[in-house]
Amino acid sequence: MYNALAPGGSSFFARAWLYKGEAMGKAEEKRFFDKSFAEQTRRPLYRYYALMRNSEEKYRERIYGDCAGRKVLEYGCGVGSHAFRLAENGADVTGIDISSVAIAKAGERARELGLTNVGFEEMDAESMAFPSETFDMVVGTAILHHLDLPIAMNELARIMRPGGRAVFMEPLAHNPALRIFRNLTPRWRTEDEHPLTRGDIDLMRRRFRKVRLWHFHLTSFLSLLLLRTRIFWPVYDALEKVDRGLFKLVPPLASWSWYVVIELSEPRPVESDPEVA
Repeated sequence: MYNALAPGGSSFFARAWLYKGEAMGKAEEKRFFDKSFAEQTRRPLYRYYALMRNSEEKYRERIYGDCAGRKVLEYGCGVGSHAFRLAENGADVTGIDISSVAIAKAGERARELGLTNVGFEEMDAESMAFPSETFDMVVGTAILHHLDLPIAMNELARIMRPGGRAVFMEPLAHNPALRIFRNLTPRWRTEDEHPLTRGDIDLMRRRFRKVRLWHFHLTSFLSLLLLRTRIFWPVYDALEKVDRGLFKLVPPLASWSWYVVIELSEPRPVESDPEVA
């Protein structure tokens, strides 16, 4: 869970209050997603994700390209969003999620598909039970912004094998129009989630030597106004081209995009940066 409190202060009562708050936050997160997966409470939000076609294509390109024979973790897998396709492409896949409902549904789906090279476990993404250097690749969609990033980055670095990489698709925080949209739809989100900021990306760069970013959906976000019309896709494609041009001409505008695909590799030693230790 995201923790906005600095860990400074050494009193027993301060630490006990902090740990209790974290435990309560995780319990709330679990209840929210158990309900979401059981009752499909977030289904009205899914129609807006049509906008993510191009970012999804880049994400799939990065995770499916060389997954055969790899040991892969889907981090925050939900009902197994990409785990099944990875397994069908020859990867040995494990999915984890905080929601027991999601894990049960994912396991049932794997059995229906007859896949024996994919399994699912209920697990805290900030404190994983896997031995160090377990996975060749870690993948996840919209998971990091639910977590305490310094802790999550250390856990990811710990479980990645030498030469491994992690690929994520995450929302960003800086676009004012998107902030308004999020504020208008609070029932579809947990209180602790926090779209990624420039500071979060900087933290990743301190923890990993190689950080690659692909940004998507700035002006193309406006095409949602035409979502139910015949001209949605032509307008969307045109605005996506505008976005690519803007990101090249004015790189700082990329931080105002809606989604970013992130690839992390070559973790630094934890002790090299006290801020992420």
